Amino acid sequence: MFFLTWLVAYLIPDVPAHINMLMQRELHLAKEARHNEAFSTLHEERSKTRTLVEIAADAVAMRRDSQDAAAAPDGAHDVAEGGGDATA
Repeated sequence: MFFLTWLVAYLIPDVPAHINMLMQRELHLAKEARHNEAFSTLHEERSKTRTLVEIAADAVAMRRDSQDAAAAPDGAHDVAEGGGDATA
């Protein structure tokens, strides 16, 4: 008798199929909304910060500028701008 009641309860669902599908859809939409919110927050945070590549490029450019300034003779900068003796 117990087996028969269990079998009938198993074969006949308590929740209709279309209601079950709507419940699963609601869960899926809730997961998708949480994912989109987390992704948009992460994207906003990343767009506000500089990447390591940008920081490294700035550091290389600053180092190159400081090396160029240190290697150039004192009058070379003036000659390039037209302020020094260009006949030499």
